[in-house]
Amino acid sequence: MSEDKKGMSRLEWYFNKLIWNTHMLHELWLGLLVVIIYTLALVLAQNYLKLDIWPKPSSMVHSILGLALGLLLVFRTNTAYDRWWEGRKLLGALVNNARNLAIKVKTYFTSEEDQKFMARMTAAYCFALKSHLRDRDAAKRTFELQLITEEEYNHLKNFQHKPNEIARMMYELANQRYEEGKMKEMQFLSFEKHLAALTDIIGGCERIKKTPMPKAYGIHLRQFLNLYIFTLPFNLVHDLKYWTVPLLAVTFYALAGLKEIGEEIEEPFGTDNNDLPVNQIAHTIYNNVYEMVGIPQPRVFAKVTETHEVESAHDEALVPQRDLEKV
Repeated sequence: MSEDKKGMSRLEWYFNKLIWNTHMLHELWLGLLVVIIYTLALVLAQNYLKLDIWPKPSSMVHSILGLALGLLLVFRTNTAYDRWWEGRKLLGALVNNARNLAIKVKTYFTSEEDQKFMARMTAAYCFALKSHLRDRDAAKRTFELQLITEEEYNHLKNFQHKPNEIARMMYELANQRYEEGKMKEMQFLSFEKHLAALTDIIGGCERIKKTPMPKAYGIHLRQFLNLYIFTLPFNLVHDLKYWTVPLLAVTFYALAGLKEIGEEIEEPFGTDNNDLPVNQIAHTIYNNVYEMVGIPQPRVFAKVTETHEVESAHDEALVPQRDLEKV
């Protein structure tokens, strides 16, 4: 059997990639183990101890419970996906507005110094938005990425909402060039439209982040799921005997997996495996802006991945560290 790049056989690769490395399996393995042990204990009690806890099971009970549980799970998953998809649309709007800003910076601003400033601030806004939504230090992140100067860092770190201040700095320069007569009124209004859109985008992202799903709904769904899973074996053990164990394990994995996916994607700007690739999108904007404006990038990233849990370590490995204690 052929070997892959990591020296594993094809069978080992499929097992590692498709089964063991499944994210949801790592999240639910403890629950799966409990369900397997619990169901096996019921099967042994039924077969060897002759304990008929539910002597005349009826499939109608769990058919009704299953229908109700299915409706709850569908509503939960759809609501979470709506939040995830709305977040993705907002990030898509961020990409489009950043590109439009870059095009108009190149067209409307004749000074290379102004073009460099606007390019830096546009890219910095996107990375600051990412850090802001993840409750991290946006000023520190943008300074480490060499998108703001030491003076700008000292100014920016005094503000709680860093993206808003970055947008204000861009407004200030555009308004200054307009008052100096270096920008026409139509150009200024066209440029201002995209700056206003940045504020609308981060407002929409904050609305999703700061309006979580009600905890009572999650608790109710978890209780109902546990009731269904831990009573279902009584309805199956008489006919299926030992086959009840794998059937319950698969049923639990399917239902609990849907619940976990819903809980994971309802906060789309985090660092879970199924959250939005905010890091990739920020780097895409970074590369696009500097390419459109036509100035050298302060730092070139040859390869960017959404590393989730190790994202900060990933960025730090690619970016030369700047001594913040001296700033």
